[in-house]
Amino acid sequence: SDLPSLVWVPFGKLKESEIQFDCIPFYKQYGIHYIKDFWTGITPEENKIHLSTTSLEYDYLLIATGAFPDEQSKKHLDHPFAHNIHQLSNAAKLTVPLLESNGPISVVVDEGALCYGAAYEFVLNLWHALKYSGKKPDLEINFITYESSLLAYRTQDSDITRQLYKYLFQMCDIKCFFNSELKNFYEDGDRKSTRLNS
Repeated sequence: SDLPSLVWVPFGKLKESEIQFDCIPFYKQYGIHYIKDFWTGITPEENKIHLSTTSLEYDYLLIATGAFPDEQSKKHLDHPFAHNIHQLSNAAKLTVPLLESNGPISVVVDEGALCYGAAYEFVLNLWHALKYSGKKPDLEINFITYESSLLAYRTQDSDITRQLYKYLFQMCDIKCFFNSELKNFYEDGDRKSTRLNS
């Protein structure tokens, strides 16, 4: 799957079939053999990698595990009303909770995020969906980030890009909380709130 595209899934802008494809035919064109298996060990002195069903020799070995969210350190955020879009299955389930929400919605850029630029796309997509769905056009949206300012750590972005996002957030009335870290959630009656360190 093309993970950055997950920010479009909850709003119906892209379907599951549009952000993933079968890689195997592509690999075959270039003589790459795809083996789905678990690796059990490596013998470097013999240039061998051991799988659960066989062993393979190699000239060069590249270990590319992909990205995995650090769920262990975020266990305190494991609540029914806290959602993430790390995986396609999570993103696909977000549509109803977002558009049926009665209280403020917070979009969080958590420290250690792998692709926090996507949060900027997500929060603007959220505003657009709420505004033009006709359901919750005036629902409060909060943007919580550990950055000191908008796009502070994206060195590839120009000042013009930062000014553009600042203008968009102001136009959409998205409230920003900088130098902040989400620590926990708590419930006060029917109200579900976030607690920040900032």
